[in-house]
Amino acid sequence: MKQLYLFAALWLAVLAPARAQTTLFAEDFESGTLGRFTAVNAQQVPAWYAGAAPGNGPRWAGAAAAFVSATGTTYGPLAGQSGLVHLYSDITFPAGTTKFTLRFDFRSQGLLAVHLAPTSYLPTAGVMPDYLAATPVTVNLQSGGAYTSTYLPLPAAVAGTTQRLIFTWASSPAGPAVLPAVLDNVEVTAGAPAPLAGTYTLNRQLARGARNFHSLTDVFYQLNNGGTSAPVSVGIAAGQRFDELLPQLWGENAHPVVFQKQGTGPNPQLQGGNIDLVGAHHLTFDGLDVVPGPGAVGPEAGYAISGAFDQGSHDIRIRNATIIMRQTQPHTKGIYQRNLLLARSGPGDTALVNRRIHYENLQIQQSCHGIWIAAGVGDVPDFDVEVAHVTIGDGTPGNIGYPTNGYEAYGMYFLRVNGLNVHDNLVQGVVSRTNYAVGIYVYESMGPLPAVLANNRIRNIEFRHPANPAMFPAMPALAVGLWLLQAPSARALAAGHPLRVYNNEVSDLRHGLAVGAAIPTDRNGQTQGVIATLGGFASSSLLFAHNTVAVAAPGWSNFSSSAVITSSPVLTLGTAEILNNILLNTTPPIGVLTASTYQSVLNVGIPATQAAPPLTRVRSDYNNLVLAPGGQRFLGAYGAGTTGGSQQYASLAAWQAAAGFDAHSLALDPQFSSGSAPLRPTNGALDNRGTPLAAVSTDLTGTLRGSPPDVGAYEFSGTATSAAVGQPRQPVQAWPIPFADQLHLAIPPTFSGPLQLVLLDGLGRVVRQQAVAAPNESVTLSGLQALPPGPYWLRLNSVSRPPLVQRLMH
Repeated sequence: MKQLYLFAALWLAVLAPARAQTTLFAEDFESGTLGRFTAVNAQQVPAWYAGAAPGNGPRWAGAAAAFVSATGTTYGPLAGQSGLVHLYSDITFPAGTTKFTLRFDFRSQGLLAVHLAPTSYLPTAGVMPDYLAATPVTVNLQSGGAYTSTYLPLPAAVAGTTQRLIFTWASSPAGPAVLPAVLDNVEVTAGAPAPLAGTYTLNRQLARGARNFHSLTDVFYQLNNGGTSAPVSVGIAAGQRFDELLPQLWGENAHPVVFQKQGTGPNPQLQGGNIDLVGAHHLTFDGLDVVPGPGAVGPEAGYAISGAFDQGSHDIRIRNATIIMRQTQPHTKGIYQRNLLLARSGPGDTALVNRRIHYENLQIQQSCHGIWIAAGVGDVPDFDVEVAHVTIGDGTPGNIGYPTNGYEAYGMYFLRVNGLNVHDNLVQGVVSRTNYAVGIYVYESMGPLPAVLANNRIRNIEFRHPANPAMFPAMPALAVGLWLLQAPSARALAAGHPLRVYNNEVSDLRHGLAVGAAIPTDRNGQTQGVIATLGGFASSSLLFAHNTVAVAAPGWSNFSSSAVITSSPVLTLGTAEILNNILLNTTPPIGVLTASTYQSVLNVGIPATQAAPPLTRVRSDYNNLVLAPGGQRFLGAYGAGTTGGSQQYASLAAWQAAAGFDAHSLALDPQFSSGSAPLRPTNGALDNRGTPLAAVSTDLTGTLRGSPPDVGAYEFSGTATSAAVGQPRQPVQAWPIPFADQLHLAIPPTFSGPLQLVLLDGLGRVVRQQAVAAPNESVTLSGLQALPPGPYWLRLNSVSRPPLVQRLMH
């Protein structure tokens, strides 16, 4: 019989006409009183009051709220004061519907409970509601002291009755001082919310209505519970700030929903909360900043995207926003995309994976990591992820990375993505103190769609050695610009892992010392411009072309460096093409050499089956390879497994003759410029020395490549042409070399007019400039003793002829 009644009830529910959502009860306390609520305080201190002291709840604009206080005029932590007080109101629930929802804003660090009871039941101060007489809706709401909004479904059995809604707050004097309860914007509704369609605004300066929201919380509630019936646009008023801890947005809408800044002025800001999308569809956030709140702890990520149990998020776009995190909180990330699904999904676009996710024109600051995108375990990659025109870090060292010891630091981290496209980004100021410091890390890149990393600038990546030697990591201390690892065959979706890396600029990778730290002598340290490890298929491939990588490791014992390392851990090595790059290693001389210390420009690891040249699976040519002089330095090196041994060659000629690599490559000073593109070469001998590549039609700045193209990330400016190749250069007379505190110069007589002397360090950074009024003038640069030892470049600029550049040592 019970089953028959249940079937009948379900059948009637299906046949019942859909009802629009109606408001049964609403109280915002803006009158400065408790309004429709009655307080049960008795002689309790603290007690319920109403007023502006605790601030207004986020859902609706206003100035007042109900709150628990010891005085009624102030709101703050209560120490040594216990209380158990109630607030109640009677609500009539209509018959004919079974869906009722309670929504409200609250703050509480004590116990906040909600009950429904017959109107004959009167709660007693100091006593929790009797569970036999009052039905619990929730028994322990806490928000950590920050305002948040919640909604609670109410039992369908209340239909056709009048119930007493009771809010109870309780605290014990034995515990620490806590912020007592605050209650605002209480609303009870009947029926489901109507689906959204068309244009809406989010503006707290306009009246709340059918087309204007006062909070993101309300919009999220509507999307989660009502969905959409047509495309939706929500214009968020420029310059407004929304202090909200938002619910997750699953947004299983079939229509696109766009949240977009509206009006002129700064971006609107979400403060203290974050955007957390779970299994969400067709969503765009355009121009909504995320900033930290006043508390000590906040969300882990500014924008978080994840898959639900049965579906991934898809067709998501986050753009035109600044994301500022709380850097002192461990593990914070500006962007956090993750998926914990365990089932194999196949190589294409399936329902289980996060897919078609795009991040554009973002600025991420004060975070432990910039972007962290990690698919699930095993062989379940996310699909089609693009990161474009994103700036990581504000330019100051350590703006990205945990500010004390204990964690690695990544500008961008990607784990298992099929079809990754990372282009036109700037990563800077990444500092780690006890683990890896990496600009961009791509781990287990998966095909069959290609992974593309193009037109990125990576600079100021630092491993800062701690003062306490016990805090050193067990593994080598690494500062890496670009670290790329293709997935092994055991985790591949399909054969073939194309990896295309072009027009990237990597520079200023450092090992620094914390205050009080000594130069390490008993730990391995490495500075690697680029590490690229191929996957386990013969069809896996790497195109590494038109990149400029400048490495200058510290001159410390046990520390090694390379501009580029490419290798394969398995015998079925894929193919690697290393073409049209400028690669420099200007590490200064090291005082004490050890067997494990090496400095190299290009280091190739190959299987033992390819122990002897020609190394047919690796093609390296049309590069410019520059190595500072010193011991244990190799312009080129290759290691062939455990039986093939390791071969190193100090000069380009020896590398060409023995390994068969780089037949058309050069080893020339690039004569980097000092302008907005500090690694743009000006040496005319490098102009038009590349080989045409169909895959790379422009340079890092968007300039069309010539035919033949120039090597490195930049095409030359209009003043540098192939006519300059072979042009004789009269050197500046400079003494003493190596220079100490002073450097004396004699200007060649072939120069005329006013001149400018520029002294640059090994990475092309200007360290001294001085004007020269006329040629044939003897010039002295002084105060140079404080400069770090190593290679420097001297450039003489003149309007009468191309720049003259020569190499010096300090």
